[in-house]
This record gives sequence, structure tokens and C-alpha cells, in this order.
Amino acid sequence: MAKQKLSGGMKILGAIVYVLVIIMGICLFFHHLWIVELFSLAAIVYGLMLIIKYFGKKESRRLGDIVSGLISLAFGLIMFFGAASTKVYGLLAIETFVAIWSLFAGMMHIWGSIEMKKIEVKTWCWVLTGGILMVVCGAAFLVMPLIGIITLVNVASIYAGIAFILAGATGLTDTLSH
Repeated sequence: MAKQKLSGGMKILGAIVYVLVIIMGICLFFHHLWIVELFSLAAIVYGLMLIIKYFGKKESRRLGDIVSGLISLAFGLIMFFGAASTKVYGLLAIETFVAIWSLFAGMMHIWGSIEMKKIEVKTWCWVLTGGILMVVCGAAFLVMPLIGIITLVNVASIYAGIAFILAGATGLTDTLSH
């Protein structure tokens, strides 16, 4: 697939967006509670970029870009400008999703470890241990959602900070190299 040459305006816009993403990543290291606002801003920027991309070139238009762009934009705006309760519900939804995912993934690890033991893979006990820990964490998050939210905000903000910095640096490098 051939790379598309970016126009001067799109190159500058892309560079600005990626620098902002890097700044957002750095902010997450120091202000964990900004995670909802920063993810909301990221969703808004991502949605706008997809919408701009959709209307940019007729030959590269994809229905998925405009639909995803509009959904991301709407989600970001609702979360950013919504009442405090909207943000709490957003955090609770994320925490519940992580809890259910952790329970499911943990059970799959436990099942996988049993299969590994049957075929005599020596590291099966580590997979079992990881699966049990995932199930315990998932159950704890469901039983004590406030603890889950606090943990997720702190851990996720550091992870997201790193991810934003890396994504911004990669995107900036890619944008400036075109």
C-alpha cells in the first residue's frame, strides 16, 4: 500500500495534535484524576481527525471513518462536558468492564494452565497463578467498585500516560517524515 503525501496544512495539524497527545501523556503522570477529561479530549480529537479525514479526499472515504468519528466525538463531548455524575458513571463503566474482563481472562488462564499441565508444560503453574490473581482482582473490583476505580485511575493513568507519549511521538515522527 502506497503512503499518501500529506498537504502542508494537514502536516501542521497532525504535528500539533501529536504534540498535544504527548503533553496529555505527561499530564497523566502528575494528575491522575484528569484521566476522564484527557480521555474525553483524546476521543474528541480522534473523532475530529476521522471526520476531517472522511471529508478530506473523496477517493479515500470510508463509511467506518465518519461513523467512528461521530461516535468518538459524541462520547468525548458527553464525557468532557457532562456533569460530575457522568464522569463517575464513566469510571464505573470502565471499572466494571475491567472487572468482567479480568474474571473471564483469569478463568481462561486457569483453563489453559490445566491444558498445559496435561501436555506437561513446565510453566503451567505460573499461568495458573496469574489466572487465579486475575479472578481475585476481577471479583474484588466487582465487590468493591470504589477500590477498583481508585486502582484503575492510578494504574491506568500511568499506563495511558506512557501510551499517549509513545503514540504522540510515533505519530509526530511519521507526520514530519512525509
